[in-house]
Amino acid sequence: MKKINLLFLIVLSSVLIFQSCKKELKSDYNEATPNLELINNDFSIPSNLVMSSEITSTYDYRSLEPNDNKITNEGAALGRVLFYDKKMSLNNKVSCGSCHIQKFAFSDGLATSTGFDGEKTTRNSPAIINVVAQGSFFWDGRSKKLEDMVLMPVRNHVEMGIDKIDNLAKKISDISYYPALFEKAFGTKEVTKDRISKALSQFLRSMVTHNTNFDNHIYTASENSGRSIFYWGAGCGDCHNGENLNSKGPFNFSSDLNFANIGLDEITVDKGLGEIDAKKKVGLKYHP
Repeated sequence: MKKINLLFLIVLSSVLIFQSCKKELKSDYNEATPNLELINNDFSIPSNLVMSSEITSTYDYRSLEPNDNKITNEGAALGRVLFYDKKMSLNNKVSCGSCHIQKFAFSDGLATSTGFDGEKTTRNSPAIINVVAQGSFFWDGRSKKLEDMVLMPVRNHVEMGIDKIDNLAKKISDISYYPALFEKAFGTKEVTKDRISKALSQFLRSMVTHNTNFDNHIYTASENSGRSIFYWGAGCGDCHNGENLNSKGPFNFSSDLNFANIGLDEITVDKGLGEIDAKKKVGLKYHP
């Protein structure tokens, strides 16, 4: 019996030590200043991103960045930390990365996403794919500038809950590991909502497909058969075209035809363009 009790104590001690190490590692990560190389300055724009005769193979993604917010490793690294930091929400329970998960192409694989207080959004989280070459954002395309878009989920009443967005800079500046990150990215330790927006935008623009089979038009026989059905057989490509298969490229995003309800709902709730009629969505109060 004593041997059994001793074995139990050894196992219990090992578990407690392991859990303690996990907590310490998590704390160390939060307090650390990341040194991340996120940007490759040499890559060219993939051929599937060529949207116009004005764009040639000499263009690369860097040419699509806005002049007032060019990507730097330091800026994108700061944006990455902000993206995964749950302190960006009102109650420190969700981050941008909570609904934009890498293994799901930076969506969450759910019909509707869960916000900071457990409420559900009215639309699901869009994937994040080559946003540097995208000219409109959200499922309904209501935002045309990435720097404006990135703070909208933060201030949304369901998603992250910081409706008084001016308070965000104060909250972030009081967190020990941010002043050094902001100084590396912008030259001084000052934290502003504009700098938060720019850093998040740099991180999102730095995530691009570059050398995948799709980028290089390399398909298996089965994939090529599916491609033929997608573009020519079923007509999916009539709406799902362009550099990200969403008709939202920088050269054609102004068309309302890019956002449309295709009549699958018996009662139309989401018209595609514009806000969902929340009254028809039982239990959903806010638009994401």
